[in-house]
Amino acid sequence: MQELFKCVVCGGSAQYISTLKYKRNICMNCISRLSVLHPFEYTTENNTTKTVCPLDDISPEQLKGEFEKARECREELIRKYDYKYAVFEVKAVKTIKGGFLQADYLNVYGRPLYGDFHIFDEVTISHSGGTTSARIDAICDDAITYAFHELGAKQIKQAELDGLTCTTASEGGAYVLAFKKGSFDVAERDIIFK
Repeated sequence: MQELFKCVVCGGSAQYISTLKYKRNICMNCISRLSVLHPFEYTTENNTTKTVCPLDDISPEQLKGEFEKARECREELIRKYDYKYAVFEVKAVKTIKGGFLQADYLNVYGRPLYGDFHIFDEVTISHSGGTTSARIDAICDDAITYAFHELGAKQIKQAELDGLTCTTASEGGAYVLAFKKGSFDVAERDIIFK
């Protein structure tokens, strides 16, 4: 069993913690509450992609004040997007050929601005002034998505993505949402919502 740590922000216990530059522990719940202001970033060094915690550079004194700013920012985004349940911002799109008797996929890289997306969710894609409905067929998370879409590290086939999937895309992280290619398009700066 993993050791439990006390979060310096909320005081709660958490199995999953982030030990930050200032030598403190913060639970993933508090990190996710701040992610609307401080989303996770991905960098590469020596062909290795790593996750950078955006809270590393925030002093302990500044940390508590960030929660009010994050709440205000989230409320502003919700108003901006007409009170949608969740909004995903598209950064890049790649079409993956399915092969013989297999469907092609649109792999959409980006991040949720707020809210959560789940595998098999019915979503609306806002593209070129119009909207289209689609179903999320797979979600791939973490640094793999960054390497795949931002760095062009290698051509990953859909079968290779199958082992890297998760069930939820939550605000604060970068994800690939995979859609079976249909009669719709998705492009950089489009919005996906539900």
